Amino acid sequence: MLPIFKSREDKLKPYLESEVKNFIFTEISPEFLDMADLSFMRDIPIPIRQEDLKAFTENGLSTTQIADNIAVVIGCDTKFKYVDNYLQYLHKLFDEKLILVFANKGEECLKIGNYRKGLAYLRAAMMFKDDALESMFCYANGCRFWYLSMEGDDGVDDLILLLKNESREYFEHCTSAYPQFPQGWYYLGYAYLNMGQYQRTQIAWRHYMSCCGEDDPENIKEIEGRLVELEDPVKIEKGVNDVYQSNIVKFAEVLNTSIAYLMGWDETSISDLENAQLSANAYQDEVEIELAPLFDMNLTKEEAQALVQYAKFLVSQRG
Repeated sequence: MLPIFKSREDKLKPYLESEVKNFIFTEISPEFLDMADLSFMRDIPIPIRQEDLKAFTENGLSTTQIADNIAVVIGCDTKFKYVDNYLQYLHKLFDEKLILVFANKGEECLKIGNYRKGLAYLRAAMMFKDDALESMFCYANGCRFWYLSMEGDDGVDDLILLLKNESREYFEHCTSAYPQFPQGWYYLGYAYLNMGQYQRTQIAWRHYMSCCGEDDPENIKEIEGRLVELEDPVKIEKGVNDVYQSNIVKFAEVLNTSIAYLMGWDETSISDLENAQLSANAYQDEVEIELAPLFDMNLTKEEAQALVQYAKFLVSQRG
């Protein structure tokens, strides 16, 4: 069952709400509300851009412009005080084509680097109809587009992690609700790969290959190659997952790092593996003295070496 988008904790609000400061709020005249059968908007202030205030006072604003303003507000703050009235306004006056209108506006903003406003439009599409394929896929892809633009920037680790989690979650919902939509599996695979979850990556991309048809030869060739590259990491990950969790905890302690970082679950848990207790020499199977901390964990030699091999792979991938 898909989550109700507007009921979820709005973790992105602090990063988006600055867009709402561009609006002032005023009420629509009772006469117009009665004429347009919008009585539910009585005493409900609507968002108006400051530059449009004169036009609103003199001639009013079109319903589409009001809808556009509403989209930005509820997209920035899914818990906004009047969100239910605003959504009722949108559903009263517009059909599901509005999803594509918001999605297109969001993508246009993202392309020019206006990421906050772009994501606000995509979140507004989710607020309007959160189980539509277009809503979920465009929102997941918008989060991905934004975090990719920030890779290498300082001071944005929390936002990047949040966007990665949102993107991954809604690609998952997208593939769950629409399993024959290949692009959902394509990007979900990359979301898992980015998190170091190689078995899940493999499963997602196999789903992609099973439903993609022959209309996308470049991506098909790309994923075929990726699946070949994944064979060894998947074998290693399966071997590591066969070791008891308690041993993984001890192994993380030996490496002076976190379980989350070691297993690729949480990229914000940064640690310098090169400076860990397990020195570079530990990667050579014949130098057993360097593997001593692992043997003290009551692992078999094979288990210890599998963990070392996995750690070595992680280091090579994270450069």
